[in-house]
Amino acid sequence: MSKKDVKNYYDYQDKKRNIKYHVKQAFNKSLSMFKYHNLPDTLPQKFLELFLQRNGYVGIIKENDNLYCLNGGLGGTPDMYNEPTTFIVSNPYLKLNKEYIINQDCVIIDNDMLRNGMTETFNKYATFLTENEISMMIASINTRINSILSAGDSNTIASAKEFINQIEAGKLAVIADNAFLESLKVHNFTQSKNADILETLIKMQEYLKSALLNAMGLQANTNLKKERLITSEVDMLNYGIYPTVDNMLECRRIGVQKVNDMFGTSIEVEFNSSWDYRYLNGQSIHNVNDEVKINETMGETTEEKPKEESTKKHDETEGTNKDKDTDDNEDTTVDETVTDKKDTE
Repeated sequence: MSKKDVKNYYDYQDKKRNIKYHVKQAFNKSLSMFKYHNLPDTLPQKFLELFLQRNGYVGIIKENDNLYCLNGGLGGTPDMYNEPTTFIVSNPYLKLNKEYIINQDCVIIDNDMLRNGMTETFNKYATFLTENEISMMIASINTRINSILSAGDSNTIASAKEFINQIEAGKLAVIADNAFLESLKVHNFTQSKNADILETLIKMQEYLKSALLNAMGLQANTNLKKERLITSEVDMLNYGIYPTVDNMLECRRIGVQKVNDMFGTSIEVEFNSSWDYRYLNGQSIHNVNDEVKINETMGETTEEKPKEESTKKHDETEGTNKDKDTDDNEDTTVDETVTDKKDTE
């Protein structure tokens, strides 16, 4: 097998490579969780989010009148809450090897309150998914085995292999030796138990994928016991996924506000993509004033229009009924007047 074939070949036993692949796929999804506005050109969103989610924090510094988001170490004499006071940077490209005083020379933006990041979470589920895929692959291969052949001598083994090769090639095979049949033994291999194992592994795989999405704040059903879920059960699943991503958004808003105050920028951050719409009364989460106004206006118009239309229809119906009643009363009065005149005559 050539090097090119090895590169494109999926080796289910290569755990390190497969775990790395699952982690990359998870980051590909989570890196679109937030959307930034008014970022300087030297602060690309891709690396800002990558450093935050991978390391748990990122440092924002200003050099040569440009803002940069860089990796670095936290140190210095801890403050009263045992928090670091300096940010240590070593960047050969910018020729930097210095310490910055936090909240004085630089700003530290946290991914979450405890600076955990997403790497450990992704590694955890990537390991589970990889191990389960190995089990699925082995169980899938075992489904090919319908029977097991055993022979007592080399001649019978060679004849059995030739017989199987002829059948695989689509040719009719003939057994001419009775010794072959007497020496060869066929053991039936039941597939029912293997099929149950494979079904369980598939459910496990779906559960792990759903749990990983939930860890990223995306709604995915982890309840595999029911075909249908009622509204309250769906809401319970949703409520459990919000705290982590809300924590991440709040940390970014706090960090971005510090950057704006220190460096005079106007950066804003909000949820993006599938995280933007929350199934709580159909309301979208925004922190940009223009978008909030637009959404509120759209919400008011969509809610008020049906009421106005229904009110108009109700008024028109009442007016029509009143007109009919008036006409009926007038007709009755006229009939009574004619009757009275006839009686008088």
